[in-house]
Amino acid sequence: MSISLSQQTALGILEIELSASEIAILQLLFTSNTNLSKHWQELWSTLQSYEDLEFSCKELLPTAVRKLQASLTSEPWQTVSPQDTGRLVGLPKHLWAKNHYILTQYQLISALLTSESVEHIAIKGVGEILAEAEFSMMRTSRDIDLLIKPNQWEKCKTLLSQLSWKTPPARPFDL
Repeated sequence: MSISLSQQTALGILEIELSASEIAILQLLFTSNTNLSKHWQELWSTLQSYEDLEFSCKELLPTAVRKLQASLTSEPWQTVSPQDTGRLVGLPKHLWAKNHYILTQYQLISALLTSESVEHIAIKGVGEILAEAEFSMMRTSRDIDLLIKPNQWEKCKTLLSQLSWKTPPARPFDL
C-alpha cells in the first residue's frame, strides 16, 4: 500500500510519501481492538529494533502504546509484542526519561553558550519540550537541534566540544 500527501506551499507543491511504518501505525491507531494484534505485527514487520520503533513513529507512538495497553490484559501482550514485552509496557516512561536527560543536556549547553554570548535557539524536539507542547516529553528525540548565527558557528563548535558534544557540519541557509 502506498499513501502520499500533497500540499500547496509558497515554494510550490510539497509531496510526502508515507513510509511503511507510518502507514502501519496509522492503521493501528484507527483499527478496532480485535485487529490490534494484526496491525501491531504489520507495524513490527517494518522495523528492526525498539529504537527504530521509537524514531519511526515519533509523536504517534505514545497514543499507540496507550491504545494497546488499554485494550489488552497482561497475557495477550505475549502475542502482540514480538520481542521484549516489558520494554513496550515501559516505553512511555522510557521516552520521558530519555527526553528529560536530553533537556538537562540542553540546559548545560544553553548556559555555556549564553555565558559566552552565543545567540541560539532550540528547535524541533527540545524546542517543543521548552514550549511545553502537549505530549512533548513523550516525543522521540535523539539529538539537540540548535539555530546559531553563521558568524558564531566556529565559537559554538569550540564550546560544544568542551562539553564533549560532536557537532555536525553547519548547514547555513539564507532567509
